[in-house]
Amino acid sequence: MDDDKNSTPLVFDIVKNFTLAFTAALLAMTITGMILGIFVSDINSLSTLFGLKGGLSYSSILQIAGFSLIITLIAVFLFSGRFITKMKYSHGLLILFLASLITVSVFSMIFKWFPSGNIYAWIGFIICFIICYVICAVLTTLKIKLERKKFGKLLENYRERQGKNGGVSGGQQC
Repeated sequence: MDDDKNSTPLVFDIVKNFTLAFTAALLAMTITGMILGIFVSDINSLSTLFGLKGGLSYSSILQIAGFSLIITLIAVFLFSGRFITKMKYSHGLLILFLASLITVSVFSMIFKWFPSGNIYAWIGFIICFIICYVICAVLTTLKIKLERKKFGKLLENYRERQGKNGGVSGGQQC
């Protein structure tokens, strides 16, 4: 599948991305719960995610883990370069947004995260989802830009050293 011996194995990409997605999802749910706790006296009546007073239940954490794993698999498929080699980054973000929205909506209905007939709950959910997604997309894009700048500078330095050394680096031929 991947002929490049220097790239990370697929399983490591999945584990790393799952860890990031799961942590981000837990933080988003925790912050959402804290904010809702200020305005809603009985938060358990609003959402099954907050089964414990002041926190997420074990089953909610496992549901978020399942959601995070699905999103991770989609993201690795879209962005790792192992499966899709030529796609605009913005197209990948759009596909990931739609896949995430569909997945979280299905999880929301299956696990009854909030009343599915309540239009205000859906509006609030979509607003929170969009805000969280935009924050994650902006942070990821900034990280990629900083890495490109860093590696570009390293490549430039490497090329300068190669030019000064006549193509020999550290006494070894490349």
